[in-house]
Amino acid sequence: MIISTTPLRVSLFGGSTDYFNYYSQYKSLLIGFAIKKYIYTTLRYTPQIFDFHSSIHYSQSEYVDSNDDIKHRAIKGVLHYKNIIDGIELVHLADAPGKSGLGSSSSFIVGMLNCINQLLHNEPTSKINLATECIHIEQNILKETSGIQDAIWAAFSGIKSIEIDKDGTFKVKPLPVCEEFINKFHNSLVLFYTGSPRDSFEVAKSHDNKEAEQYKICIHQIAKEALSAFYQEDIEQVGKLLDESWQQKRQTSSLISTPHIDDIYTQVKRHGGHAKILGSGGGGYMLCLTPDKRRLLKNIDLINVDFSFDYEGSKIVLP
Repeated sequence: MIISTTPLRVSLFGGSTDYFNYYSQYKSLLIGFAIKKYIYTTLRYTPQIFDFHSSIHYSQSEYVDSNDDIKHRAIKGVLHYKNIIDGIELVHLADAPGKSGLGSSSSFIVGMLNCINQLLHNEPTSKINLATECIHIEQNILKETSGIQDAIWAAFSGIKSIEIDKDGTFKVKPLPVCEEFINKFHNSLVLFYTGSPRDSFEVAKSHDNKEAEQYKICIHQIAKEALSAFYQEDIEQVGKLLDESWQQKRQTSSLISTPHIDDIYTQVKRHGGHAKILGSGGGGYMLCLTPDKRRLLKNIDLINVDFSFDYEGSKIVLP
């Protein structure tokens, strides 16, 4: 049996500029980090004694006579891409609900690819291969309207920037900040769950168009300014830019924000913090950066998700 753990991610800056229609014209810059909240994937060949070919367990369970009969699109797509026709048993578990803005869909595919490659070749898979295979599956096999950053975070992890060139090639660079700043930055962050999961692909489709381009250009520019703020280890400026980026993003589509999200955002601002919704928008997790964490936690009645940074990326933990 093979078991992988793959981290979820928090995207700080540049979100929505990692779509092909944007970066193929303007390039892209993203800043974010991976967290110690994981997608867990277990995989093995089906023992011959069982009377089914494959069994798949996620929020539902599937028992099929052929891998072609699997209903889960991502699992079926990955198995097809890797040419897996043998029977398999796969179990998917997660530390956070899906469709909530932490990149769980890509983390699941990266983790599954890691398990399959280990099962087939009995050797580690490079981070670049995990990311590029995931991007290929999402974009060309599943035909999803989505960005490419999530696959990269899942594979590479850390507190980093991602530069995407017009041809889709990318560079991943650690942020040049000291350990003291990292600790101060972490202690300034609050991750709230808004309790409103949404269909991320539908939200993504709504802003992957020409009308949203002007706002994405602003988001891209803000990401450049944010990179400079990190270089200077200026947390206050990072917070202000987080607000500016959110104000631009919420204009890319009417589905990005909701009255509930706007109300939470207003409360965060009232208590001295900065905030943005993670992922495509419409619900899920809200990240806050604040100089007074206790004040925020005391006055906002939402689930606070405690987290720390992950630096390892997708990895095989068994065998």
